[in-house]
Amino acid sequence: MFFKPRYKFGEITKRWGDANFKKEFDTILDNWLKQFNEEDTPVLLELLKNFYYYTETAINQKVVELHEKFITVNGEDISNVLFAKMPKEYGVANSDIIFSSYWFNNNVKGFSSNDVIREYLENDAIPTVLAIVDDYMGSGDTIIKALSKMFSIAPELQNSKLYVLMVHTTITGLQMIEEFKTKLGIDLTTIYVDSTDKAFKDDYIFPRIEARLKKEQYELICAGKNVSSNAILGYKDIQSLVSFEKTTPNDTLGLFWHSAENFVSLFRKNSSPRNTSISMLKGVARKNAHRPVVLFDITDNQYNRFIVYCILNGNDFSFEKACADFGITMDLLQKRLEYIAEKGYIKIEDGKILPTSETQEKLIKKRLKGWENAERSLLSEHKIPLVETSYIPRNFGKSFSGYKK
Repeated sequence: MFFKPRYKFGEITKRWGDANFKKEFDTILDNWLKQFNEEDTPVLLELLKNFYYYTETAINQKVVELHEKFITVNGEDISNVLFAKMPKEYGVANSDIIFSSYWFNNNVKGFSSNDVIREYLENDAIPTVLAIVDDYMGSGDTIIKALSKMFSIAPELQNSKLYVLMVHTTITGLQMIEEFKTKLGIDLTTIYVDSTDKAFKDDYIFPRIEARLKKEQYELICAGKNVSSNAILGYKDIQSLVSFEKTTPNDTLGLFWHSAENFVSLFRKNSSPRNTSISMLKGVARKNAHRPVVLFDITDNQYNRFIVYCILNGNDFSFEKACADFGITMDLLQKRLEYIAEKGYIKIEDGKILPTSETQEKLIKKRLKGWENAERSLLSEHKIPLVETSYIPRNFGKSFSGYKK
């Protein structure tokens, strides 16, 4: 008896998401393929079978695996490790999401730096071990430029043990980093979860005899869809097959993120997180003007609704959604979580947010039946005032004397 597959493109999307995702993406992919001639779809489907697509849920899982690999190499003692994200002038919006997820799901809040690595270096607080966490490495240019800039600010950093931790890397990027490492003679280790090579490399996806023909066919398809010449094979001919829920690297094959008047892209190229628009933030701030509400009899009463929100969503916490709901950036969200955890209102365990016993007791004393009821009582309390306090990881740089004002 013949059984019809539950999902038309399940062989492609099986690594990308759950049942709901597969169902939704089936329709998206089907509509995208209708833009091509029937004879062109086989090569596109073969490429998609080797594509890596990362949702926020997938990222949360991958960063745990990434940290486990780091511990295996570094050892379980991280007391002298500084975890830092890619500096903003080099990283992209997705770097914020990756770093926040890594910080949240691996309990490294006492050893992490959000976006102050340059300030550490300028104040001669050189970490013994520096681990830069990022989402993706394509050509290797980004991380090489970032490290080169750090070395120019603090040459002593070249004597530290350095790690680059990535969810995904290309083989080309790894080769470039190895050359950079050898040239400078630095102690640099790359750790990653997934890796891919050039899409049309001989005997990678397609057999040697077919690879060139498939590449030529793909390039003809791109020409017919007016994909720009420098995007067809991706930046520097990297030929990557990687996309994230909010953005796609520019070295990914251009046909998959190209869009035009008469052509709809399959994956997003550039999509700023919905919470980081300045006008959006100002609008949310005006709408959610602060009204002092005391729920827990705590000094920081402006955090009441934020605490309740975090606990209610603690089992499946979304950084992007929380940023949008409160009208704050990813950096500020992480600082708020660090702050309420430090104050003892919540605890973060295994990637989940839980109330402390003290917070739970205060809820009971208020005779509120559950956290949903507590949230309803705080619907007017949306805004989280900024807390401009500096944060320094534990056991980090005794020579550090404070931030420059």
